[in-house]
Amino acid sequence: MQNRRSFLLISRRLDLSLRRNYLNFFNCTVYYVYVMCVAIHKTVSVVLLLGNMQFKQEKNSDQAVMPDDTGISLAADSHA
Repeated sequence: MQNRRSFLLISRRLDLSLRRNYLNFFNCTVYYVYVMCVAIHKTVSVVLLLGNMQFKQEKNSDQAVMPDDTGISLAADSHA
């Protein structure tokens, strides 16, 4: 009877240990998937942003500037 009781106790401890390990593995996997989704989202966002940029050449300059597509005109821009 004592052997059976000790066997059950060891069996329960092992079972709890395996459950903890499984849950820890599951939580790590979920976190890894979340991190990968965030990384993929950031990469796709940057590619879409950079792919939609358009530049125009200034008349008397070697630099290209981005056109103002905000629809807001500043007072300094209206006099030029």
